[in-house]
Parts: sequence; C-alpha cells; structure tokens
Amino acid sequence: MRQIKFVFLFVFLLQFTYSQTENNILINKEIEFFRVYKNQFYSIDGSDYNYTESAKKSVPLAVGLSLLFPGMGELYVGDYRIGRYLTGAEATLWLTYASLNYYGRWIRDDARTFASINANVNISGKDDKFFVNIGNYSDVYQYNERKLQDRKEEQLYDPQSDYYWKWNNESNRLKYRSLRIKSDDVLNSTQFVLGAILANHIISAVNAGRLAIKYNEATNTAFHINTNVKGTVDFPVLVLTISKNF
Repeated sequence: MRQIKFVFLFVFLLQFTYSQTENNILINKEIEFFRVYKNQFYSIDGSDYNYTESAKKSVPLAVGLSLLFPGMGELYVGDYRIGRYLTGAEATLWLTYASLNYYGRWIRDDARTFASINANVNISGKDDKFFVNIGNYSDVYQYNERKLQDRKEEQLYDPQSDYYWKWNNESNRLKYRSLRIKSDDVLNSTQFVLGAILANHIISAVNAGRLAIKYNEATNTAFHINTNVKGTVDFPVLVLTISKNF
C-alpha cells in the first residue's frame, strides 16, 4: 500500500512582552509552560483534526453471515440495498417450501385414505412403491399375474396378507392415481425450491464479499489529516500532515 504525505510547517515566532495586561499575563503563563521543556523536543497530538481510517470489514465474515442467512453479510458491511431483497426472497422461499410440502402431504394422505375406503387397502406400514402399484392395477391378483408374466416372482404380494386390495370400480382407481401423481408432483417441486434457497445463499454470499472488498478499497483511499506541535520553546513549529493511502 502506498502512502503520500504532504507536510506543512507553520513557524510561530513568539513575541514576548511584559506588560501587566490580561493578555500579557496569559502569554506569560504559556511561556512558562514552554520553559519547563526548553531545548527539548515535544509533541502535542492534535486529535481534534485527526480523521482516522474507519475499521475495515472482514470479507470472510461477510461471506459467512450471508451463507448462514442471506442479507446479513450486506447488513454487516453497511450496504443493505440489495441484501434486503435477498432476505425477503429467503423468507418467501421458505414459506413457499413449507406451503408446498404441507399441501403435497395433505393430498397424499387424502389419496391414501380414499384408497383405504374404496379399495379395502391397509395403508399402515406400506412403502411408496406399494401405493404406486395399487393405483396401476385393479386388484392384487391382476398385479401378481403381471409380475408372473414378467418373471419377477420376488415382487409378488400375498393376497392373504394386509397387502391385499381390490378397487370397487375403475373410476375410483383412476381418481386415486390422479391424486397420487398430483401429490408427487407437488412434493417434488419442493426440491426446486430448496435449490432456489441454496442459490439465494450463494448469491448473497458473493454480493456480501464484493461489498466488503469495495468498502475496504474505499477506506484505503481516504484522506488522513493530523496536526502536531513540535520543536523547542524558542522555535515552536506546527506540523500539518495530509496523507492518502491507495
């Protein structure tokens, strides 16, 4: 990092007078202060004129915060203009995910209840593959016959077990099948929402890192002004330093 400094020296020649006016009394007190440190170098920090560099922002922290929750990295940097939309998108996406997940499960449970009533299906303890099969075949015998034709005896169901089913009519089977497919479509769509949530986190993290870098670069180019009084009592000097980092 380069630094350019401009130093201005202002020499004050003190004119000593000894009149008994109030102004001269004040000057005499100042002279006495300087006499204590006569022929010695001293420095008085002009903090009232010192504009120091603001604290830099941690790029990894900004990225990490936005990866954890979109918009928080931007808020940390101090530029929430884009971050607020990413935070809003995060809340909307999670609400969408919860709604779709609830709706999909509601349709699925409704379809299975419909099957238990109209196909005499025991829905307890069954896997998803079983619920696909009961929608594709009118009864367990038709299903077993097809598996025997395909020479897949290991996939047969025992009609005497709780894997038995028989639809009371074809229209109800088709209705159940339509409900099952719809529930699967809705539940599968939640995966796309999760993908969008992940993308939102990544976008926010990249944006937060970019803003942190930009903030630090802007900070590095700031001017710094310092004033100090140096010299001896006989030759006091005011030093004004203007520096710029880039």
